[in-house]
Amino acid sequence: YPITVNLLVNGQVSATQTIQSSSDYPSDNISFPYSSASNTAATISVQLIDNALYSVTSATTTVVVTTGT
Repeated sequence: YPITVNLLVNGQVSATQTIQSSSDYPSDNISFPYSSASNTAATISVQLIDNALYSVTSATTTVVVTTGT
């Protein structure tokens, strides 16, 4: 079954990637580009949705996004 990986910024889905099946898990990390119009703090978490059975969201962490990074 496909697995949806969501990047949540301040509780809202900011970006999504799909892994086609559990056997296709990447050997590297999944990365999401993110930028902000100004220097702000944001809470970031990741949500995994196994489209067959499960959904889980990580704990949040606060990061400061700096313009241009």
